[in-house]
Amino acid sequence: MPKAPIVVDFRHLRCGRCKVALIDALAGVCPICGAEFDGILSNHIGLAEQLHERRNGAGVRQVSSDRLDTAADRSFSKP
Repeated sequence: MPKAPIVVDFRHLRCGRCKVALIDALAGVCPICGAEFDGILSNHIGLAEQLHERRNGAGVRQVSSDRLDTAADRSFSKP
């Protein structure tokens, strides 16, 4: 089964593989492409953490070890 992150922005939750909007933030797999969600990807750390906590509180199992990826994690440091 393919794996993909949930992509979070201010307006939508999307499958990271097929980009379809998700209605259920607690879904374990994409209803369209069948990808199993293995983490959360966002350009806003607060939104990513909020969804991560919501999914953990509901007991949604993450495929990988609680993958939480944000644009802030990939920012460049000034020399």
